[in-house]
Amino acid sequence: MRVKLREVVSLDHPVDISSLPPMQKLYVAFMVRWRETSYYKRKKEQALEAQYREKIKREEKLKEELLNVIYTELVKGTTLKSKGGHTCSKVVLAVNREYEEELASIINGKEFISFSIRVLDMNRDMLLSFPKLPILIEVTSKVIGG
Repeated sequence: MRVKLREVVSLDHPVDISSLPPMQKLYVAFMVRWRETSYYKRKKEQALEAQYREKIKREEKLKEELLNVIYTELVKGTTLKSKGGHTCSKVVLAVNREYEEELASIINGKEFISFSIRVLDMNRDMLLSFPKLPILIEVTSKVIGG
């Protein structure tokens, strides 16, 4: 649909079709009828379901990777034990910025109850300068001796 410059547009009221030229009226009528068809609604619903499945896959992948690293470092203490018998009490992980939404939704999940997770704040100027800067999360174990 075409947009006129310097014209106030209200999103609360329907568009006044009488001011449109005849070709645009036909186009608007066609688009309205098209969006009311069952075929369009079914395709749109399928696309939304595919997006949802993809989001769930990304969340599961991120959750699996985080739990793998956290378990290896905090619970087993593999890296520090091999370097001299020390135990790890805190891990700082870097997560790609593209997983920001997924990270926010899975941090409070039941899989992470035994860990205290804190997202480290970044300077806004740094994020503007480097938009792909990773998200840093600090993970500590809540279980004593674990």
